[in-house]
Amino acid sequence: MNFKKQVKILVYFIPFTREPGEDTISTRIPLLYSILKDNLVELYKAPQIPNIGNFALTRFFLLITSGALILQLLPRIKQYFHHVIVVGSDQPSGFVASILGRLLKIFGKLGNKNVLIVYDSHGSRYKLAQDLSPPLPYKMVSIFEDAYSVKAADIVLIPTFADHIIYSSYISKKSKFMILPSFVKTDRVVYREWGQRTINFAFHANFKYPPNVDALRIISQWLSTVKNIHDIRIIIFGINSFIAYKLLPSELFERNNIKIFGYISNPFYILGNAQFYLAPIFKGTGIITKVLEAMAAGCIPITTKFVSLGIPELKQWPELVANSPEDWIYKLNNHLSKVYEMNYDAISKRLSDIVKHKYSYEINKQNLKSKLFLLLRNAKKVCL
Repeated sequence: MNFKKQVKILVYFIPFTREPGEDTISTRIPLLYSILKDNLVELYKAPQIPNIGNFALTRFFLLITSGALILQLLPRIKQYFHHVIVVGSDQPSGFVASILGRLLKIFGKLGNKNVLIVYDSHGSRYKLAQDLSPPLPYKMVSIFEDAYSVKAADIVLIPTFADHIIYSSYISKKSKFMILPSFVKTDRVVYREWGQRTINFAFHANFKYPPNVDALRIISQWLSTVKNIHDIRIIIFGINSFIAYKLLPSELFERNNIKIFGYISNPFYILGNAQFYLAPIFKGTGIITKVLEAMAAGCIPITTKFVSLGIPELKQWPELVANSPEDWIYKLNNHLSKVYEMNYDAISKRLSDIVKHKYSYEINKQNLKSKLFLLLRNAKKVCL
């Protein structure tokens, strides 16, 4: 399906962050951007705003700068394009995109031109506010922005079915939701046979995110229960990972059992040589992208029921999914002492295949294209 041969579309894209890169290959923003850039006629990206550091001013500047650019584009839209798609990814970008999209529909004087608002939700903000307990003003504004964006949007891209359940409690139009899970560019995956791997455990995360710091604390509790600690090798890496020096037992660093690295551009070099992925994540929102990266590399995650809500395929191995921190430690020790009779080589390959067939960039690219085209076609304004 090629949009360029069927419609003349202008897409205005507002990403959720001004930072050019993150500590993951599979972050939604550059991949979503490339999907739109590859398949739509003309793509404009919101101008970067200065790093203000003020909650209200950030939203004000984003609205003003994006609104000014759309005003400049209006004559071009009226003359050349049949459709306008305004995309906002996460917050506050989703909120700004919803406002601008509605203003275009009401005051744009675009005649029979179709304006679509697409909100790329990174997970229910209500759920996130419950789990992370941010300051009350931030919580109230964040939940309001999320709810407004969902109601205003023509398409809401959500990462998991769990988010669908929460949003459906106050949105009656179920057809507007599309599950677009986080995805992995599998062409960069490094894979070794599971039995030949030399790293026992790996944990890759952005440690500026509180649930990942909590996970480190659980890993520290687990390490205190391991009897033959000198026989295992652990690598922890990612943004701000050096906080692990404060949270993990100091004697492990003296014995060189644990290595700490910062940001690594291709995490698959480590994940593809690690047997197990440590993922005691019990709260947060959306889908745990880095668990998908581990799976793509055949690194077997020992994780939680929360993570399996976003990656339901993990439920076929109950030994990999824990209900509590205590259960996670118990199951991980059982894997370490080989209590479970499991074919880890086969599981490793199966996990990698799951990512290739459901969570890869190409699969989700086609799904998103199909959804956008279907919505435009149903509007009966597609120029063939």
